[in-house]
Amino acid sequence: MALAKECEQDGRVLILAPESLYGLNTLSKSFEGLECMYRAGYAAAEAIPAFLKS
Repeated sequence: MALAKECEQDGRVLILAPESLYGLNTLSKSFEGLECMYRAGYAAAEAIPAFLKS
């Protein structure tokens, strides 16, 4: 994990990971939590084209 974060700081990789679990865990999955995580991931993915151009 440390190596991945170091590579991200150097601009060599783009890490897309949720900042919150939105109340989800392995035993409880709510529609609202899944929807929030999906929308956050979709919004985070907007950084991909700019990263690929750099």
